[in-house]
Amino acid sequence: MLIEENDKLRFGAKSALFAQDSDSEQIAYSQSSMSICAEIEPAQKSSDVASKASFAIPSIKVCGVTDPEIAAFAAQNGADYIGMILTPGFRRSVTLALAKQIADAARENGSIPVGVFVSAQLSDIESTCHDLSIELVQAYQFSSVFPKHLKRIFINESDATFRTDCDFLLMESGKPGSGEKMDENNFSFPLVKPWFIAGGLNPENVKATILRYRPDGVDVSSGVEKEGLKDRELILEFIKEVKGCE
Repeated sequence: MLIEENDKLRFGAKSALFAQDSDSEQIAYSQSSMSICAEIEPAQKSSDVASKASFAIPSIKVCGVTDPEIAAFAAQNGADYIGMILTPGFRRSVTLALAKQIADAARENGSIPVGVFVSAQLSDIESTCHDLSIELVQAYQFSSVFPKHLKRIFINESDATFRTDCDFLLMESGKPGSGEKMDENNFSFPLVKPWFIAGGLNPENVKATILRYRPDGVDVSSGVEKEGLKDRELILEFIKEVKGCE
């Protein structure tokens, strides 16, 4: 989440990831979830969670990044995480060579690179993360246990076993990866922290979403694009809206 150093949430070593606002191309997913560096806390009533008078400004994850310059720009302006789709076949998929440039640009400017995988084998995930020096993974359609050296973002899987200071949760719509907005009528507040929210977020609705749900982080992709490409102005507007929440 791209916020100033003093404002950043730290999940483990630096803070931890968003996955994806939901890539426009729908990623079929069996409604499980993933998480990264999360500490399970006692259950709280949803009304208590959403009505807290004060809360930390959420972290920001910009996902589906395909350009190193955009990665650097987003990081310089407050994005905490930069997500890249590392599974071939999607509109925002990037090659290993391009992913290395994006990951380097993110790190050099203060953000954490996140590898997004769909139906990938653990051996492929480990190999790719090793080549890119990535530690944070958002994996769809994946049920194996992650190795200790990789942190994981669980998707909609609030009942998963979270490793303290390592994993966290990303809550998306019923069709993860589709960019669809969360169904407010069927949303249940997670009992684990930290957790991020994604799905249909943009500069116009992110502040209201944060004030309603009080997530630890927000994840955006298509909401900061024009004609299918990440737009600097929209990224700035999105970050400004998030950092303006109090």
